[in-house]
Amino acid sequence: MPNLKEFQKLIKDIKALQDFKKSEAMAKLLKTTAQTLESVSDESFENKKSPFGEAWKDRAPATKLKLLRERKLSQSDILQVSGHLRRSIGTKTTSNSVILGTNVSKGYAAIHQFGGYAGKNKKVKIPARPYLPINDKGELPQVLEKQIEGFIWKYLGV
Repeated sequence: MPNLKEFQKLIKDIKALQDFKKSEAMAKLLKTTAQTLESVSDESFENKKSPFGEAWKDRAPATKLKLLRERKLSQSDILQVSGHLRRSIGTKTTSNSVILGTNVSKGYAAIHQFGGYAGKNKKVKIPARPYLPINDKGELPQVLEKQIEGFIWKYLGV
């Protein structure tokens, strides 16, 4: 029979193992969530739809003409003349969070996500073409929310 000190050490070891398993599960949860968020964003570019399922508006005729003159129209899709924005989407995980974003200029990335006015004297209206799975109210698509909830149930056993 273990003495009190051995018993206390055993309890401490069990708690440390439980904490480790929780942190290991949390790391898996966050990694899976990060991969899913990146995938959802990438699918937006592939399908030319927001993560909420809304089709992106086509380019303005003037933009098409400009790209045609520059010989860039045939090789590009909406928001993908160079592909830089799409390739820049990435995630960062911490011990308890996932951050999804881009390292492309805030103005450029935001104008395409939320729409607005751009160009010389802000005269050109750019329609919103959301590519990140969050809307202007800070909401995720319901399907994605349910999927992440499923990950939580799976990895944390809640």
